This record gives sequence, C-alpha cells and structure tokens, in this order.
Amino acid sequence: MADLHSPHGAPEEVTGKLHELLANLWSRSQKTIGERLDVLHASHRTLRVTPSDASARRAGADAAHKLAGILGTFGLPAGTDVARRIEVLLESSTPLRTFDVDTLHQLTGQLQHMIEEKSKDAGKRRA
Repeated sequence: MADLHSPHGAPEEVTGKLHELLANLWSRSQKTIGERLDVLHASHRTLRVTPSDASARRAGADAAHKLAGILGTFGLPAGTDVARRIEVLLESSTPLRTFDVDTLHQLTGQLQHMIEEKSKDAGKRRA
C-alpha cells in the first residue's frame, strides 16, 4: 500500500522507475562504453606487437579506469573488478611480458562478454 504522505508512490513503483531510468542511461551509454572497449582492444593489438608502447598502455589504462568507474553503477561490480585489473596491469611500471599481454586479451574479452550480456538483459527488460 502506498504511503499517502509520500510524493514518490509505492516502493515497487519507485523501484520500477529507477530500473527504467538506469536502463535508459545504459542504452545512452552504450556508444561510449563500446568506444572504451575498442580502445582496450586496440591497446592489446599494439602491445602484442610492441609491448613497450607507453601510449598504448596509457590509453588502455585510461579506458579501463573509466569503465571501472561506470560499470558498478549499472550493476556490474564484476565488470568493475575486471576493468580495475586491466588498469593495474597497464599502469604497472614493469615491462609487459607475453603472459601479461595474453592476460590483457583474456580480461578484455571477459569485460566485453559481461557488457554484451548486460546489453542483452537490458534489451529484454525494455521489450
């Protein structure tokens, strides 16, 4: 039963509106999130060939940092964790080894999969 003194309506109504707002925000953020994933993929491609490329490391770390900051907002705390792992890997002052570049590839793939699943789920809710 809704609280007659509350301007916000029943808790279910408020929760539904919040989910709708987050789904709309997710939809509008898709392009930016995709661009940041593209930067991570480009960083990986560059670092696979030239592991010492500082600009590729910086660009990837920056994209990962931004993804880490936004994914938790959309209910993807595991995505935030993966993005932070990428950021730490790329910000490290130690030279990247083949293992590190392979790890970057694996983590970027995990992140992309999580984001794709979230997009599918958001699409189902909107339908």
